[in-house]
Formats: sequence, structure tokens, C-alpha cells
Amino acid sequence: MFYLFYCASQLFQGILSARISQQIVKRMRDELFVKFMDLPVRYMDTHSHGDVMSRITNDIENISTTVSQSLPSLFSGVLTVIGTVAVMVFYCWQLAILSFITVFLTFLAANILSKQVRQFSRKHQRLLGELNGTAEEMISGYRTVTAYNRQEETIENFCKTSDSLTKAGIRTDGYSGVMGPIMNCIGNIGFVIIAAFGGYFAIHGRISVGVISAFIVYAKQLGRPIYELAQIYGQLQTAVAGAERVFYVLDEEEESMERSLIKEEKNPVVSFEKVTFSYVPGHPVIQNFTLTVPSGKKVALVGSTGSGKTTIVNLLLRFYQERKVL
Repeated sequence: MFYLFYCASQLFQGILSARISQQIVKRMRDELFVKFMDLPVRYMDTHSHGDVMSRITNDIENISTTVSQSLPSLFSGVLTVIGTVAVMVFYCWQLAILSFITVFLTFLAANILSKQVRQFSRKHQRLLGELNGTAEEMISGYRTVTAYNRQEETIENFCKTSDSLTKAGIRTDGYSGVMGPIMNCIGNIGFVIIAAFGGYFAIHGRISVGVISAFIVYAKQLGRPIYELAQIYGQLQTAVAGAERVFYVLDEEEESMERSLIKEEKNPVVSFEKVTFSYVPGHPVIQNFTLTVPSGKKVALVGSTGSGKTTIVNLLLRFYQERKVL
């Protein structure tokens, strides 16, 4: 009967965690996509399209995987820790307090390692976005790359980013993987503490040998969920790195949707007067630009790539409403 109840609870737990994780991810994905629709053109001009796609796919999927895998272990681990600690305190509170030293060491080690995991996870997610951006630009501009014979340079840039991504991934997995052996070592230290002080208490008649044996069993039972919680904490750092990239976009200032009525003029004139504009501070695209286009006339803007032809059209269409004077 209890076994059937256990199986049913495990099934319910799996379904519930999967549903919660997918609902969280769906809401984040929807909010992120809506945010992209409201962002100014400036954001898309200053961010790689591949990196933008990586935020809405890879980063959110990373959060989904972590949540779905962590929730079941988190709930069961917390309940196991509470129950085990209560029994240990009931039998011998002095020995229980000594046993908690390993718990402190476990969380201390997990905190130190998790900082490294989070640092390299941020770098990994950023490089993954750059790699996607490089691939997207190469595929969309394949004809241009081929026409100008830039294959070798494109391959070199891609491999350079890919190598950096691989190194960041190895370090992230390395710090996550070393957590297991360290937790086992700390757990063995706990057994030594229980055996040494338990023997001392038994000699002085405070506890029996049976209590020492029970404490060793409970210490092992306590170490398992503590180890799992430490692993979850490390996984959460990876998810946090992806979530930071998502919330960075959600916190961006949206395009102003205020509308102003434009008075109709009989003979409208397009005029630029000493306009200086820059996409990136310190690198002006146009400086002191002045242009007047009379009504009914056509003007052709001619110049080399990067001279500011598209910028003038962007300003005319109010994609960039403010003027940056540098």
C-alpha cells in the first residue's frame, strides 16, 4: 500500500514539476518576445541577431531544464533534512551539533564552487550567443562572404569563438563535477567526527553504542539530500546566468508609443540642420550634416559603405528620435 502511494507521489511530483517548469518558461518566452516587439530599433542595430535568438531559445531552455530537474530533488531533499535533523537532535543534541559541522562545510564549499560555476556559465552563455550570431551572419550573408572570398577569415572567427566556448564549457562542467568528490570527502569527515566524539560520549555513559551506530546511519541519510541540494545550488547558478541575460532584455527601455499629430503642409520640405549622430559614443557616423530637400524634388544619397546613407534614412523615419551630439 505504501509502495503504491510512493509510486503515485513520484509520478505526481514529476508531472507537477514538468508542468510548473514549462509554464514558467512559456511565460518568460512570451514576455521576452513581446518585449522584442516594443524595443527601439537601436537595440536591434547594436546587438547580433544570433545573440537575440540565443536569449529566447538557449537561455530560456536552460532555465527550463534546471527547474524541471531541480524541483523534485529540492522538495524531497528539504523534507528529508528536516526529518533527519529532528531525529538526530532527539537522540543526542550534542552529537547532532557536531554533525552539523559537515553541513556548514558542505554549504561553504558549495558557495565557493557555485560562484565559479556562475562566472563561467555567464561567459558560456555570452559566447554561445556570439557563436549563434556569427553563424547567423555567415548563413544570411553567404553570397557576400563567397563573393569577396572571405571564407578563411569567417572560418577563423567562428573557430576562435567556438574554442572559447569550449573552454568556458569545460570549466563550468569541471567546477560542477568536482563538487561531488568534495561532498563525499566532507561526508567522510562527518563519520570520523561522529565516531570519535560518539566513542567519547559512550565511554562516559552519555549515550549507548547503538546510538552511535544510528547516528552514522542518519549522518549518511543527511549527507545524501545535502549533497543533492548542493548540486541543485550549482545547477541554479547556471540557470541564473541564463536568466540574467533574459531579464537584461526585459529591463531595457521600450520604444515610446506616444503619437503626435503632424500638421499637413501644402509644400512640405525635408530639412537637416547641423545634425551630428552616433550609434556608439565616441564614433560619430555623421557630423554637422545639413540637407534641404524642397517639396516635389528627388535627391540621391551617394557614398561609400559606412558613410551614413542608411543612418540619414533612419533619422528621417524617426527610428532614432534623439540627436547625439559628440
